Amino acid sequence: TWTAPNMDRMMDSPVEISNLTMVEWKTGESQFRMALHHNGTAEEAAAYAKLIAVVTAEEEGVWGAFPQYDTGTYTFLLDYLPYASDGMEHRNSTVIGGTRDLRDAASQLIGTVAHEFFHSWNVKRMRPAEMVPYRYDVSQPTPWLWVSEGITDYYADLAEVRGGVVPDSGFYRLTSDKIDQVADAPPVALTDASLSTWVHPTDGTGYLYYPKGSLAGFMLDVIVRDASDNHQSLDDIMRGVYTTTYKKGRGFTASDWWGAVTHAAGGKSFVDTLTAASHSPGIPSCRWPDCGA
Repeated sequence: TWTAPNMDRMMDSPVEISNLTMVEWKTGESQFRMALHHNGTAEEAAAYAKLIAVVTAEEEGVWGAFPQYDTGTYTFLLDYLPYASDGMEHRNSTVIGGTRDLRDAASQLIGTVAHEFFHSWNVKRMRPAEMVPYRYDVSQPTPWLWVSEGITDYYADLAEVRGGVVPDSGFYRLTSDKIDQVADAPPVALTDASLSTWVHPTDGTGYLYYPKGSLAGFMLDVIVRDASDNHQSLDDIMRGVYTTTYKKGRGFTASDWWGAVTHAAGGKSFVDTLTAASHSPGIPSCRWPDCGA
C-alpha cells in the first residue's frame, strides 16, 4: 500500500517495477540508492555509484547539508532509453534515461546526474514565488528559469570538476560550448529566455535559459568573489536565498535574489551591470526589483 499526503507528492513520486540492479550507500547520515538497467558488470555498477557519490558530496558542500528526504532515502532511477537522454528531478529521487552501457553512462550521464541532484535544493525546495505552491490545473510561468535551471547547470559543471570527474580543461570546454550556444542565438534577455518554455519561440532561443543562465551564474560568482576579496561567492547567494525563502515556507522574488547578491558582495550593488547584462540590445533597461518579467 502506498499513500501520499497530497496531489503534488503523489505526482512527484515515480514508481518503477522491473528487473533492475540496486546499489546502496551512505554519505554521512544520508542514505542513497541507485537503481539501473545495464549490460555491464557488478563492479562497473559499483564504480558508477561511487562516481555519483562524489558529485553529490560536492553539491552538499555548496549547501552545507543534504535535504531531509521524506522517504529517508534518495533514489537515482537510471533507465535505458534507446531514443533519448533526459532527466527529471523529484523531491526524493530523479529519473534519468540514457545509455545501457555503463562505461558510456559514466562519461555521458554523470553531468545529468549532477544537474538533477542539484535540483534537490534549487527547484524542489528553493523555487520562484510564481511556483509556490505547485499547481497542476494552470500554467505557472516564471522569469527565473535562468536561476532554477541555468545556475543548476553551472553547479553541475562545478561538481564534476571539483570532484575530479572532469579535468580543468573539461570545465573550460563545457563553458566554452555554452558561450558558443549563446553567441550563435539571437539576443534575448535572461528573463525572456526563462519565459520561453511557456511561449515556445521558434527563433532558436527556446531553451537558451540553460546555457545563458549558467554563464550568468558564472559571472555572478566571479563578480561577488571580486567584490568581497574572495570571502563570498555564489554559494553564499544560494544559501542565503534558500534560508530566507524556502526555510520560511515561501518562494523567492527579485528582491530576495538581488538582495542576496548585494549582501554577498559586502553591500555593493551591481543593479545597473546585471540589468544591462540580462537585457537584449535595444531594450530599455530598468531597475530591480521593478523589472517584472
